[in-house]
Amino acid sequence: MNIGSIKVRPAVALAPMAGITDHSFRLLSKEQGCGLVYSEMISSRGLVQDRGCGYRSLVYYTDRERPIAFQLFGSEPEIMAAAARKLERMGADIIDLNFSCPAPKVVGRGQGGALMKDLRLCGKIMQAVVSAISCPVTIKIRKGWDDRSVNAPALAMLAAENGIKAVAVHGRTVLQGFSGPVDWDIIREVKRIVPGVTVIGSGDIRQPADVDLRLQQSGCDGVMIGRAALGNPWIFKQIKAWQERGELIPGPSCGQVKEMVIRHLDLLCRVKGERAAVLEMRSQAAYYIKGRRGASRVRRQLNKATSRLQVAAIITDFYPGAIAAPVLPGRWAKCASPACF
Repeated sequence: MNIGSIKVRPAVALAPMAGITDHSFRLLSKEQGCGLVYSEMISSRGLVQDRGCGYRSLVYYTDRERPIAFQLFGSEPEIMAAAARKLERMGADIIDLNFSCPAPKVVGRGQGGALMKDLRLCGKIMQAVVSAISCPVTIKIRKGWDDRSVNAPALAMLAAENGIKAVAVHGRTVLQGFSGPVDWDIIREVKRIVPGVTVIGSGDIRQPADVDLRLQQSGCDGVMIGRAALGNPWIFKQIKAWQERGELIPGPSCGQVKEMVIRHLDLLCRVKGERAAVLEMRSQAAYYIKGRRGASRVRRQLNKATSRLQVAAIITDFYPGAIAAPVLPGRWAKCASPACF
């Protein structure tokens, strides 16, 4: 699929997820064959007002992650435009606008999914951002606020009128959150309404065969993978093999999981420092070991760990068959574009 002049191959994206899709996880997903990665959602006002390093880990990236989309959330058109300009100066390939987040703390401020109730404001935000930058602008939306106000097609049409290059549609309403059935028919309707805009479908894609099924069902141009990638960046490799060769490759071995967890830990250490990396890895590692015998014991051990070596030792003891990676320095890496701070 194409987003403006940017080619995305394969047509599979890693969904933006708060606390998950930082530089480390984006890079691991890219290495496994993901076509497009998204940042965690970034507060537009926070980014514009930041004068120090508060947002450094959120905006840090390397060229190996390209193409990369940075996702902004907020409700003020001028602030959203200013934040988009700042990210474009950093070299962002795509700017994505969040009109979909169902988190109460975001919706409660009239941002994220709450904007599905105010298409006029959505239009102002899109117009302001598109006119402020030259790189492609995309949006992420939901079916509607609730089942009584299904307006994804109307918002997609408004997006097309304002120069938006791609619309990612999650087939649930904002009030559904992540529960209940996903409506892929609404994604098909969005694509029918805006045939000239790239449409990315999202919702409960758990395995490679789901991708073909949903593409055929909806006619969308690509798909977005979220929760199925948690602790499982290999899903992108599996999808790519299935689409290109019809091959269903097996999941990772215990040794491969151990190597991936420790590599993930080291990437976190390199960008965020050892202390922050160890704290974050407590939750990240839980996704990798979920469902395995002894996982609860390992989670308890990780919650007591205070160093990279301790975390690596716990994971090494849990998984046989691989050698732990060397220690990387626990310090900040150089920002990709320090001039914009």
